[in-house]
Amino acid sequence: MNEPTQNDILLAINKIAQQNEQLVLKTDKIAQQNEQLVLKTDKLAQQNEQLVLKTDKLVLETDKLAQQNDDILSTINTFAQHTEERFTGIENRLSGVENRLSGVETDVSYLKTNMVTKDYLDEKLGDLRGDFTVLMRKEDRKLNVLVEELVKYKVLPVESAQHIMNMEPFPRA
Repeated sequence: MNEPTQNDILLAINKIAQQNEQLVLKTDKIAQQNEQLVLKTDKLAQQNEQLVLKTDKLVLETDKLAQQNDDILSTINTFAQHTEERFTGIENRLSGVENRLSGVETDVSYLKTNMVTKDYLDEKLGDLRGDFTVLMRKEDRKLNVLVEELVKYKVLPVESAQHIMNMEPFPRA
C-alpha cells in the first residue's frame, strides 16, 4: 500500500473541515429550532395557566349558581308547603260552607212547608250573601298579604302582583 501524500492528507482535512462546518450549521439550525420550540412551549404553558384560572373561576360561578338554585328551590318548596296548608284550610272551610248550605236547604224546606213569606226568605238569603261576601273579603285580604309578601321577597314580579290584585271579585285600584 502506498502511503498518502501530503496533498491527500490536506484534501482529506479540507473535506473533514467542510463536513464539520456543515455539521456546525445544522447544529446551529437545530439549536434555533429548539429555542423556538422552548418559546412556544412557554407560551402554551402560560395559555394553559390562564385556562386553568378561567376554569377555576367558572367552577366557582357554577357553584354560586347551584347555591342560588338551591335557595330558589327551598323558597319554592316553602311556598308550596304554605300553599298546601292554605288549601287544606280552604277545603275545611268549604266543608263548613257545604254544611251551612245543607242547613239552608233544610231551612228552605222548612220555610216552604210552613208557608214562609217572601220578605222573610229574602232577608235570610241576604244575610247568607253577606256572610259569603265577608268570607270572600277575608280571603281576598289574605291573598293580598300573600302577594305583597311574595313581592317583598322578590318571588313574584311586581307586574304579576298588580295583575293578580286587579282581578275580580274585589279588584284593587
